[in-house]
Amino acid sequence: MTFRYAFAAFSVAALVAPAVHAEPRILVLTEQDEAAYRDAFEAIDSGDWRAVGTALSRANDDVLDGAVRGRMLLSRSYRASWSDYSSWLNRYGDYGMATAVYDRAMDSRSRRARRAGTRAPSPVAGRGRTLPGTPPPIPGDTVSARAAIERVHERIGAADFDAARDIALAQVGGPRSGVAQWQLGLIAYRAHDYAEAVRQFEASAQWPHHGGWARAGVHYWAARARLAAGETRGVTQHLEAAAERPWTFYGQLAETQLGRDSSLEFQQPEITDGAITRLIERYPAARRAAALAQLGRLSEVESEMRRLHADLDPADDRSFLALAIALEAPAAQLRVAEYGGRDVAAGFCPTTSFEPENGFSLDRALLYAIVRQESYFNPKAVSVSNARGLMQLLPSTARDMDRSHNYRRAPAPLFEPGLNMRLGQDYLQWLMTEFHNDGDLGRVFAAYNGGPGWLSRWLATQPADLDPLLVLEMMPRAESRDYAERSLSHMALCRKRYGQPTPELDRLASGAPALYTPLDQRVAGR
Repeated sequence: MTFRYAFAAFSVAALVAPAVHAEPRILVLTEQDEAAYRDAFEAIDSGDWRAVGTALSRANDDVLDGAVRGRMLLSRSYRASWSDYSSWLNRYGDYGMATAVYDRAMDSRSRRARRAGTRAPSPVAGRGRTLPGTPPPIPGDTVSARAAIERVHERIGAADFDAARDIALAQVGGPRSGVAQWQLGLIAYRAHDYAEAVRQFEASAQWPHHGGWARAGVHYWAARARLAAGETRGVTQHLEAAAERPWTFYGQLAETQLGRDSSLEFQQPEITDGAITRLIERYPAARRAAALAQLGRLSEVESEMRRLHADLDPADDRSFLALAIALEAPAAQLRVAEYGGRDVAAGFCPTTSFEPENGFSLDRALLYAIVRQESYFNPKAVSVSNARGLMQLLPSTARDMDRSHNYRRAPAPLFEPGLNMRLGQDYLQWLMTEFHNDGDLGRVFAAYNGGPGWLSRWLATQPADLDPLLVLEMMPRAESRDYAERSLSHMALCRKRYGQPTPELDRLASGAPALYTPLDQRVAGR
């Protein structure tokens, strides 16, 4: 099999400049086959099923035959029989879209057909691989124990520390003992009882069921409490333990506190003919992904790359990352970084051409942190609350930012990456200039997640000089706490990817708010 390739030069500097790609970097389809498959997908969009077959008959390479037929089965206007689904799944069950086709088959109304049964597609989640830092199961965990932990944070957020302490103490010795001790440490730290905070944080650090993010956090706070208590013994050991997880929020803060550079490798893998060819020849999903990228079908590219990653030998992680970059598949870049080792950390801040249609007026590290947390770089994402697109904008918020269009009545434009990012950037600027005048990103990120109203009301009940890290940890909404910390972490990872310093983390590590500092040349120079 002969492949055609087109490679573009890459550099860190290029990541900070607008990315414009006139043609795909990897070409596996001939011009004739590319035209045939484009016509086939366009025929599906228009519901012309006869034209689909005609277009497929013109393709000499059948690499996307299953993708076209699968997309047809997923079309709401196509009337598929049970045998259509069964036949496709038996032949193409290893495709990235197999789960979606299987689910559509199960939704069909024929009970007789359901009883007949069909082969389920192969699973597409990372088989045999787990995310680093995934928490182990908690023996004896109960709904009531989880609810009690949430009540503790609600009471902490309401500054009802006596009630919070009582609830947390009742959980010590229970299935979530380590989480309760973490909360007791926060309560003690808030009350300036640093010796008690050290005791609780260090007890929590011994709990074996923390995930990577929580374990880095409890060690960082144990070090912080020891310093606040005037002790230096054990501080470095706790910071070292937190820094073992350098992709996490507190792991990065620990590295900053230790005065060291990140232990992650942000160097982008070289995109070579040999590495790409080997993946394409070894893994059918890689070739399908490259062909779909040639047609500009990002969602299907990401689906096939997810399928590929499920089968991937970890030794091929860097080649996978190189392929994902070449195909401009940002979610695939993120996935290999999250599952892989330190040598694929470049994927934490994906290479992508997504940008606001009017250009960046805020650092791209900031916007991409939001995009990663909101949509995982999926421009077609829709939330249960009807937020849409890369930056998950509600139609009402989009309308507030742009009065020229009624997004409540016609929200479809929010799926356009450039428009969505322009409006999201405008909203972020409003939050920083009108809501949080100094650009405290911890608060800005929390407000972006949950809305500025609840946050301003809660902040009004807190001391104005409250420790910025305590502000983050004591927010009564768990989702917003997690969102703010992860967004700060994502932003710092992107800064490191771009070869920039991390002033926001530096300030937090020193006990100051994470004030936004523009560093991109065209933004800072305005």
